[in-house]
Amino acid sequence: MQSDYQVLMATEGAQALRIVEQAPVDVVLLDLRLSGLSGRQVVENMKALHPSIKVIVVTSYDPDAVVTKELRPHLFEYIVKPFNVSHLREMLKRAIAHCSQ
Repeated sequence: MQSDYQVLMATEGAQALRIVEQAPVDVVLLDLRLSGLSGRQVVENMKALHPSIKVIVVTSYDPDAVVTKELRPHLFEYIVKPFNVSHLREMLKRAIAHCSQ
């Protein structure tokens, strides 16, 4: 089975930033609870590098508690764990469609 997307993985924030610096990335799925840099720092740095990048936050916490008013404008969307995979796929399709506009 062939994937619809090329997936690049990072296990911590600084690694994710290095990937975004070195490879063209349209959409990022990001947990805000990371080792090293915080998810918020990663989002802000990614958007500074590539303002058009679409960031979808994946969280198991109350989104109103972790997705602050300052962070929200940098995000395309957020999804709460556990989530429905088909819902995530639809969210990814919408984010990718926004990239081509």
